[in-house]
Formats: sequence, C-alpha cells, structure tokens
Amino acid sequence: MEKHFNATITYMGLQSDDPYITASLIDMYVRCGSLENAVKVFDELSEREVCTRDVTVWNSMTDGYFRFGRILEGIGQFCRMQRLDVKPDAYSLSILLGVCDNGIFGCKEGKQMHGYILRNMFNGDAFLDPAIVDMYLSCGQLAYAWCVFDKLGDKSSVVVWNVVIGGFCEKGLWECSLELYSLAKNESVKFLSTSFSTALSTCGNSEDASFTVM
Repeated sequence: MEKHFNATITYMGLQSDDPYITASLIDMYVRCGSLENAVKVFDELSEREVCTRDVTVWNSMTDGYFRFGRILEGIGQFCRMQRLDVKPDAYSLSILLGVCDNGIFGCKEGKQMHGYILRNMFNGDAFLDPAIVDMYLSCGQLAYAWCVFDKLGDKSSVVVWNVVIGGFCEKGLWECSLELYSLAKNESVKFLSTSFSTALSTCGNSEDASFTVM
C-alpha cells in the first residue's frame, strides 16, 4: 500500500511542470526520511530538464542533503546549480549559512558568503539577516555577529532578536543577553514564548537576580 501511494504521488509530481509542486514533492520525501526518493525525483526531472531552471527546486534538494548531514553533497548541489546559471535567491544563501559551523564549511566560507551577499545586495532580507548573525555566533565570531546586528537598518523582526539573544546566552554572555532583551522590549518588539524562555534561562544564570523580564 505504501509503495503504491509513493508511486502515485511521485507520478503526479513528475507530470507537473510547476516547480513549486516539484519542490514540495522533494521536500515531502526528505521530511519523511527518504532522501533516496527525493534524489530520484530530482534526477529524473533533471534528465528531462523539467523545472530545473527554477531555484525553488534546487533549494529543496540542497536543503534535503543538509538535513541528512550530507554536507559535501549539498555544497556540490549548490555549485552545480551555479554552473547551470541558476541564480541563488536569499533562501539558497540562508541554507548555506546554516551549515557554516560543521567543520567542512566553516567560518572562512561563511565570511565569503557574507561578502557575496553584500556584493549582490541581498542584505536587508528577512531570511538572511538572522542567518548571517547566527552563522557568526555559531562560528564563535561574536564581534562580527554584533557588528552585523548593530548595523541592521530594520530591527523590527523578532527572529533576529531571538537569534542574537539566544546566541549570546549560549556563549555565557548573560548580562549582554539581558540587556538585549530589555532593549528589545523598549523597542516594542513582539516576542514569542521561546524568547521569553531564553530570557528566563538567562536570568537563572545571571548574578543580577533583581532583573525582571516582566
């Protein structure tokens, strides 16, 4: 039954010229734990040159490799995409930035990616700003992370605040995290429950027991 279902879904996806349907099919297999089927779908479409000029499909396959820890294959997929003149979008770059602390694709490559983003004027993107800050934090480059965050023109996104507060907290910079949380509250940033949990965790490790997040 499962095999029949998989075959039906794959057939329907492969008959479509809609890149979003194709990307969704690849993503479905990845999330269901079947990278092999995701690769088969992508390869068959590549042979027929269907949807493979669309960056959305490439993003799904690249992200799939990274989700399975197949970093080199994911990077290879990204390079192959560029060789075929499929231009990366902001999400493509955020995917790569997310694996810059794995020992294969490291801080040096992350800085190169940041340079590429600036040269191609991707900065200021809702996907990329938090990803860049997170990349530097993950690589232990706190000064770079703070510099990027401090220069952001728009700090209204709760995502970027979550990243920088959580990142400094993980590095043991409790007072900095608390100050950032307080600053964000003054800026009327609408936090999620996860942000509040991080702040409470920070308070528990801070010497300033009088600080309150309420």
